[in-house]
Amino acid sequence: MCQTPSERRRIKAIGQRENLWMQDVDHQVSKTLVENNPKQTLVVFERSVSNPPLQKRKL
Repeated sequence: MCQTPSERRRIKAIGQRENLWMQDVDHQVSKTLVENNPKQTLVVFERSVSNPPLQKRKL
């Protein structure tokens, strides 16, 4: 698949916006967990085996 330089820039910009949005969502979730749970509470997140991490590829 051949992409023009402007297409690559556009895809990169969309990816950067999505990353910022996900960081904000993660921050809001963690802040809510901290505020709504008593001290000395342990919260553990596990990655699902059915959803492996995405691999980054150069454009």
